[in-house]
Amino acid sequence: MATFGVISVASSVACATEPKPTPLAPIAQASATAIERLSHWVKQNGGTVSVTVSRPGEAKPWIDLAGNAPKNPASVTKVLTARVALETLGHAYQFQTTLHGQLRIGHVPILAIRSDGDPTLSVETLRGFVSELVALGLSHVDEKILVDQSAFTGTYVPPAFEQQPEEWAPFRAPICATALSHNRLEIRVTPKALGNVAQLFIEPSGYAEVTGQVESVAKADPKRPLTVSVEPTGDRVRVKISGTIGENAPQFVAYKRVHDPRRLVGLALRDLLRERGIVVNGSVEFTDSVTLLPPVLVRHSSDALPVLLRSLGKDSDNFSAEMLLRAIGGISGGIASSEAGAKRELEFLGRLGSVEPDTRLVNGSGLFDANRLSTNLLVLLLNEVYTNRWVYPEFASQLSLGNTDGTLKTRLKGLPADCKIRAKTGTLRATGSLAGYVETNAGATHTFAIIVEGITDMAKVKSEMDAFAVSLCSER
Repeated sequence: MATFGVISVASSVACATEPKPTPLAPIAQASATAIERLSHWVKQNGGTVSVTVSRPGEAKPWIDLAGNAPKNPASVTKVLTARVALETLGHAYQFQTTLHGQLRIGHVPILAIRSDGDPTLSVETLRGFVSELVALGLSHVDEKILVDQSAFTGTYVPPAFEQQPEEWAPFRAPICATALSHNRLEIRVTPKALGNVAQLFIEPSGYAEVTGQVESVAKADPKRPLTVSVEPTGDRVRVKISGTIGENAPQFVAYKRVHDPRRLVGLALRDLLRERGIVVNGSVEFTDSVTLLPPVLVRHSSDALPVLLRSLGKDSDNFSAEMLLRAIGGISGGIASSEAGAKRELEFLGRLGSVEPDTRLVNGSGLFDANRLSTNLLVLLLNEVYTNRWVYPEFASQLSLGNTDGTLKTRLKGLPADCKIRAKTGTLRATGSLAGYVETNAGATHTFAIIVEGITDMAKVKSEMDAFAVSLCSER
């Protein structure tokens, strides 16, 4: 029989003739009603639910509904990735990206670029690099551009991402140590005057081969809709475009992941160098092996780790999570692989308390059918963070704030004025999750984690989870 602290709710999911549970202190009536409603609704719709609620510093949770059953936490996995990143990498950690070359009288034989896993390296960063090279007097790259990918070990496809190989959306972007623009393409189609071919813009440049065109018409033809598709061609991609766009329509924008990302940054760098009049001979190559590189010409440091973590919590960015997982594995001379990062995260959980036998962690983002964590374990993690004042401010700031920002900007609309909820969301096809902190102006703080599986009506799942989370505001 499932129990919630001092509340038994077995009757709430049985027949209507059985007695309803009687809420006892310290659980408020609103929370008792809400957990009963959530449990009943999930069972009616053929799903399963786990819920754990605790107060930081207390030994046991006061709501525990199947809390020791490992389930797929979806993107709530990112709270673990964020916490272990803060511990292993440190608050002041910055990723480093460097350009290398033996510069003599304007020439370098080889221009090499290397990063240790910066997830934020952008085309604008590359433009800054090129400006620095121009200022240094570079005029010719004589032999080749080399992209050093040796900082990361293993395939560029993160664990479990192989489950949807035909998915070209950017949320499934591959990873590599020296990455660019989240390893995705930004594709823009801008209408021109009636009868003309629309303008196509793709960034980063140099990676995509384009076929087809879009015609500017008076009004977009529904029989010839604007379509953009991608297919691999070697280690690059072919972008196919077709259809029509209204001459007064807004610019069309699409994002697609790249195929093999290992030369992407080098191809873009070559194009930017040529734009500035620098002659680039030879090919763009990459290496996965540790290589003795020429001297450093230009260096770029990323923002400090707490700033980077905001993309995990507020934006639920899968690419950054997978990049950080490998960086976690590679710290202190370790192997910068997803497997090594996952092992460190599981070791961290083991230090918090008992880890259920079916617990599983294979990737850092929570995508696909990959990880298994219990709500009890998630709450243990949240409690540890809350009581660690060295960690909590930075950790809490990367979580979304209910009805305010991030993935919770349009959720938790019913929050009382005297209550705040900071939490991480998770959404898969038939899995919804929510975990974080409920903080009242009266000074009460509660940690909670919810995982609902087996229901595909995700809008309703989110609504039911949110209603329960809001009910915790009544607890003092």
